[in-house]
Amino acid sequence: MAGSGSDDGWKVSGRCDTTNCVQVRLEPDRVIVRRSADEAAPQLVFHPDDCQLFVAVLKAGHRR
Repeated sequence: MAGSGSDDGWKVSGRCDTTNCVQVRLEPDRVIVRRSADEAAPQLVFHPDDCQLFVAVLKAGHRR
């Protein structure tokens, strides 16, 4: 993922030009997603395989 990160491992897209963006942290056994505007808010946690499937579905444009 392109973008900047901090020493704690959180990454944000280089396209983010506000403080209200999505941040991602990659760990060996999970992918964690949070809002940059509220770092104390609940986070989404994915298994890496599930995260890859989620991103593939979004890229394909599938919606319910």
